[in-house]
Amino acid sequence: MVRWEAPKEGFVKVNWDAAFKANQRKMGAGVVVRDEEGNVQVSLCLPKDCIQSVVIAEATALWRALCLCAEVNIQKVVLEGDSLEVIKAVNDREECLEWHGQIIEDIKGILCTHPNWILKHI
Repeated sequence: MVRWEAPKEGFVKVNWDAAFKANQRKMGAGVVVRDEEGNVQVSLCLPKDCIQSVVIAEATALWRALCLCAEVNIQKVVLEGDSLEVIKAVNDREECLEWHGQIIEDIKGILCTHPNWILKHI
């Protein structure tokens, strides 16, 4: 069983995930922001239509998590998600030329302006 682990002192932890219905081209995503004691600070859900793949759904969920952190001015963040493909693409220094490359490059742009935001796979 995987248990939630608290972030370092002064950081918040943001968990994000997406679900994808291929036959309907729909996604749903959730984002939860918790402080170092595990208290929920803010959360959101995101439904979206016209999504082409699970990778795009997961990348969209991460992008929305980043936007939420920026909107509420969170300075120190550990972002955790389970989409290894998205996290590898974001952490890759090479430009992503895949179908989902634009959203990956947008995520990279947000992260490079926030040096205290850490992206991890769980």
